[in-house]
Amino acid sequence: MYKFPNIYDVEKAIKVREIMMLKKGVRGDLKKNFKEFTIICLKFSKALLRVSYVYARDEKVFSF
Repeated sequence: MYKFPNIYDVEKAIKVREIMMLKKGVRGDLKKNFKEFTIICLKFSKALLRVSYVYARDEKVFSF
């Protein structure tokens, strides 16, 4: 059963992702970014991963 993730978990994942991307200077390569972001999301929940994937698919980039 699909459960929408807690908004604080979403915000935390976004912050972790932003910090990681800034540290590594990762930009442009969508597949590489998505793989790294997926690893972060798996640390939270499948629901959060699904939401992240929808954002990535709809926006075509990783800008929340």
